[in-house]
Amino acid sequence: MSLLKPIKEEIKQKYPKVHKVNTDFISNSKAKIFSASFKRILVGYAFLILIVIIYSKYLNFELLQVLTVKFEENTKTFITGIITLVSINLFVTNFLFTHLKEERDDIQFIIDEKVNFKFITYFGFSIVIYILLLYFLSPTFSDITVKSNILIFIFCSFIVYILLLIALYNTVFKFIHREERNRIIQKELNNEFYRSFYFFYIKRSFKTRYRDFFEKELNFVPEYQFRFGENKNKNRVILKSRNSGYLKDIKSTKIKKKLSSLKPNENHFYPLEFDMKLDKLKPYYILALKKDIDFKARNFYVISKQSFFGKKSSQNNLNILLNKINDNTLNNQFKNLESNLKNLDEIYENYLDLER
Repeated sequence: MSLLKPIKEEIKQKYPKVHKVNTDFISNSKAKIFSASFKRILVGYAFLILIVIIYSKYLNFELLQVLTVKFEENTKTFITGIITLVSINLFVTNFLFTHLKEERDDIQFIIDEKVNFKFITYFGFSIVIYILLLYFLSPTFSDITVKSNILIFIFCSFIVYILLLIALYNTVFKFIHREERNRIIQKELNNEFYRSFYFFYIKRSFKTRYRDFFEKELNFVPEYQFRFGENKNKNRVILKSRNSGYLKDIKSTKIKKKLSSLKPNENHFYPLEFDMKLDKLKPYYILALKKDIDFKARNFYVISKQSFFGKKSSQNNLNILLNKINDNTLNNQFKNLESNLKNLDEIYENYLDLER
């Protein structure tokens, strides 16, 4: 049993909207893929080409041989086509930034997340790089099946790239249209609010449950109730991470089984927070036991390499909205202020909904 799992179940039951926004597998996976760096896209694409090579050499069910490939001619056509489309992609992105030059600083975070122009650009460059490599390296190996299958795979990538470019156009047109853009911004503000609520709720609940677990179930005394020097003769248990990490959970059932034999009110615990950063090799006191027992903290405390909250816990858009309300009020920009207040009012309504 863990402390984190029942908290998530509680959120799922009490706040289904909050749970859905923060645990939507498709949206989270999509965001992770589209936020990939150029290096990861380049390496990932190389890995897919390697799979095609292995398939062509050792499996080759001739599924791709239904297509007739004129290698030299098709390669030149793809090179010209993909370079043209990458140029169009850059033009469309520049057009968007030019159109939104006055608002760009305020909504850059939303643009990066919704437009996905970085991923599409990097993907296009990756296709260009590998088709050029295929073209110039093809004379060095004679297996026409391997070359043809790689070219067919690149053609499929080319089709995917065109679909992504169409999706980019669609999103750009939405951002250019003021009402559509406001709807996108409002939706992102709502999602950011739900994410902030989710993270705050988990952090607060974990802290409470952690304290109640040691106080009520194990009869331990909190560290802040120590009298000066009282715990100097106790056996202190420390938590030390080999690499920097974050406290993700505790194995409460295993801890209770291990420590249940200790006498009540003679042992102490140090309150810890969920997702607190643990510096590499730095000792963190977690328990002070009257009896010397074999308690290896790493076996009972779950540490993750990545922060559970990460960038998604930030309130960039909410902070920007509040700053815009302040600026538009001072500068008498009533039309923009009306839109800002409408966004803030919807967030407030969401909050009241959760409270109810």
